[in-house]
Amino acid sequence: CGVCTEGAALGHADSCTTILNMIRLGNTKVQEQYNCKYLREAAINVTKIASGETPDPRKPIYGDRALDMLFGSVFAAMDDDPTICEGFDMAEFLGVERVVRVTTMASGEMIIMKMHELFGEDPQFTEELGEDMRKQILETA
Repeated sequence: CGVCTEGAALGHADSCTTILNMIRLGNTKVQEQYNCKYLREAAINVTKIASGETPDPRKPIYGDRALDMLFGSVFAAMDDDPTICEGFDMAEFLGVERVVRVTTMASGEMIIMKMHELFGEDPQFTEELGEDMRKQILETA
């Protein structure tokens, strides 16, 4: 098995993805054995060395867009904070800033979070506005 897909055998998950998914699912033992916070960076570096390219942006765990927040309303049902799924935030664990990506799957709350990120705080940016914008996105999608 390899730290990134380029080093893993055909049809097998790479060790970075496997170990970090184990942590995400609640396994704390692997954190005692491995420098888990460095695994993502190591997988990115090995991919660059092995292929001469950066990992595919959609590559789970170590692609540029792998830790983007996409489904606020789904996770919000599991936890009060829409950026956390079952109390674990992979981006926070790895020390990476989570990016809110607005798609047709985004909640109104996520749209407002992104507006605050891009334009700053504004009293006009309400959850009602976010929900109206979400509906408009779905109508024109």
